Amino acid sequence: GRITGAGCMLSCLCTAYAVANPDATLDAMVAAVAGMGLAGQIAQGRMGGLDGNGSFRTYLLDALYNLD
Repeated sequence: GRITGAGCMLSCLCTAYAVANPDATLDAMVAAVAGMGLAGQIAQGRMGGLDGNGSFRTYLLDALYNLD
């Protein structure tokens, strides 16, 4: 609720996963949501005392980019 764009990011992930796995849509959605949750945990772990919601959004994007 404090960052703008996280829902949009999740929607994009869900769409990409669904397109990549058209025969397993439910599994694709579960993987997308799990990946977003993991990226959120990674992003939160990078937060420092002077970081704000803009930093979190950047860290979240970085974490999503680096998932493999």
